[in-house]
Amino acid sequence: MLLVLAGLLSAQGMTAKVKDNPYFGKGYRGNVELSLGGGIGGFFEPALTTTHGYVFGKGLFAGLGTGIGLRYDGEGFANIPFYADVRYSPLRNRISPFVDMKFGGAYDSVFESVGLYASPAVGIDIGRWSVFFKYTYRGMRSGVRIDFPGETFLDSLLNMTFKTHVISFGAAISF
Repeated sequence: MLLVLAGLLSAQGMTAKVKDNPYFGKGYRGNVELSLGGGIGGFFEPALTTTHGYVFGKGLFAGLGTGIGLRYDGEGFANIPFYADVRYSPLRNRISPFVDMKFGGAYDSVFESVGLYASPAVGIDIGRWSVFFKYTYRGMRSGVRIDFPGETFLDSLLNMTFKTHVISFGAAISF
């Protein structure tokens, strides 16, 4: 991942120079990000997301996005987030820190259900490129539904919420 990131950043240096932070203009902005992470329970999760929206100037962006995460913990599972995204990059400089918050829902193929998705991130913009660390939370309701007569321990055990926590490192390009 670090070799890919180094190659992407050196390619940025060979392209047209960006004098300012692209989040200080106004208008449409899209981005594609690739992240690699792991979670509690020892699983590995690469993810690819794309977000499209509007830059309001002075570093503020809002948009909508989706993507796919492939969780691997001995078996492969997919999750598909759909979210609203707000991002703030405070400096007009070509290199600027940023904060980002994605919030919405996600479909999980393990539980065959839709649940809560939240993913705050911090990172550094370098022209059109970004590098970041993020935390992703997904709360999924079990797709298993078994009704037992009356209230039983087994009923509450099989109809519960599962939570997934992922810490990731990634890179993105905006266009």
